Amino acid sequence: MFRKFGRVAVLGLVFAMSCVGLFRPTSASAATSYTYQQVNNYHSNLCMFYSGFQTACTGNSGQQVREMPGNSGYIMLSIAPAGGSQCLTVQGGSYANNAPLTPTPCNYASSQQFRKEPAPIGGGYYQLVAMHSGKCVTVRSESMVEGAQLVQYTCPSPGQVDWIGAGYWRNLASATYQRVRNWHSGLCLNGYPQVQNPCGDNAYLQWREIPTDAGFVQLYNASFGGCLAVLNASFTDNQPLTVGPCNGAYSAQFRKQAAPIGGGYYQLVVRHSAKCVTVLSESMLAGAQLVQYTCPSASQVDRIGAGYWQTF
Repeated sequence: MFRKFGRVAVLGLVFAMSCVGLFRPTSASAATSYTYQQVNNYHSNLCMFYSGFQTACTGNSGQQVREMPGNSGYIMLSIAPAGGSQCLTVQGGSYANNAPLTPTPCNYASSQQFRKEPAPIGGGYYQLVAMHSGKCVTVRSESMVEGAQLVQYTCPSPGQVDWIGAGYWRNLASATYQRVRNWHSGLCLNGYPQVQNPCGDNAYLQWREIPTDAGFVQLYNASFGGCLAVLNASFTDNQPLTVGPCNGAYSAQFRKQAAPIGGGYYQLVVRHSAKCVTVLSESMLAGAQLVQYTCPSASQVDRIGAGYWQTF
């Protein structure tokens, strides 16, 4: 897969790449990061869950919420398990008290846009006021039980403190996710299935580095809620990558090694096999499988570039 060059050809290739950006994405300088966080309820101390309920704050992907800009200072709450394509919405655009919140496609409807208003109790808590109804997001019957439904309800009047606090929310520790792009294809590393796909902004394409030791990291996917790994911890070339538990296995740890083409590109070297993450058959097609393959030697440039990646 990785082919050798003579010294002159290598120097010529690197010079050409630096001058004309051969096969290199033109938007490489436009870095984009995505911040996901848990949304915690003051009264129950539980967190929003993607299906419109509250659950214990475990930090799993079902509780990862991203604030997307809406209209006129409002936000939409994009949920990671749906690939970031669905937002919490007041069901049916209802104006009634106790109308449930459910995930629906993010389409900028007024029933899925909310305004964050500081809560009178301070501490970073806020109320989420629905654009269409002017009602507040709370927990049905002010329940403190896991699985209780999120609903809208008439907000307290200005100056009034909700002494129960079921309508007060805060963001817990956030995490920054980024996309990982391939130099050869210009496509991005996808979490499920484990292929390369066009670089959109859905959560399947967003990754967070979790440091381990000795300079290695795990790559955690925002939507799937697991870490990139070599299937069955195999040592063979062309073994597919998968996403599984973030358990610190060496087959799920990678070292980012600077690529000789520069530009912030790197090789992802698997800890257990010392092989590199690349694309099967050096394909440029969306949906091509991600695999491990023997890395180029230290003095060798991969002229195809299917094993070079960039975080943005």
